[in-house]
Amino acid sequence: MLLQKGAIMGDSVLAHEIVPWWSPDATVAAQASASQQILQEKGLDPELVRRLTQIGGPTLADTDPTRIMPVAVGALNMANVEIGNWTRQRRRAKEHALGLGSAPKSNEGSAEPGPEPEPEPLRSRVLSTVLRAGAVISIPIATQVPAVLLVYWATSACATFAQNMYFARKEAE
Repeated sequence: MLLQKGAIMGDSVLAHEIVPWWSPDATVAAQASASQQILQEKGLDPELVRRLTQIGGPTLADTDPTRIMPVAVGALNMANVEIGNWTRQRRRAKEHALGLGSAPKSNEGSAEPGPEPEPEPLRSRVLSTVLRAGAVISIPIATQVPAVLLVYWATSACATFAQNMYFARKEAE
């Protein structure tokens, strides 16, 4: 099965030594085919029956039928975008409070607070909107890819999320 999916090379030690030992016995194969026959007689979709009764279970070469991982990847991407926006806005507010912003300092000696901070630049707003749209669009794209790619994307998004949270927390201190 691993050789068929292209997960391992045919001439590797894994293919010659470990994989043959793992092969299911005849009773498991007979039970799987009997289950497959029963489900087909019930009128289930043949592709679904094949996936449900696969001896090794679903593989990472299949798409995620539950759609949980694509939604998780999209949600993590959106969370990363929002954390980036939040930290950027906090940084701009701190710079304004310290008088480091690009706004002119008209009330330098007075007790009144300075002018309101400038609105976020157009480039930042457009980039944020594009990244939000990308996070939403990543969900239908992720439903079409193999699960192994989803695992990679989710791992990458989780690592980015953890990194963003760490730096946001450090910046807030």
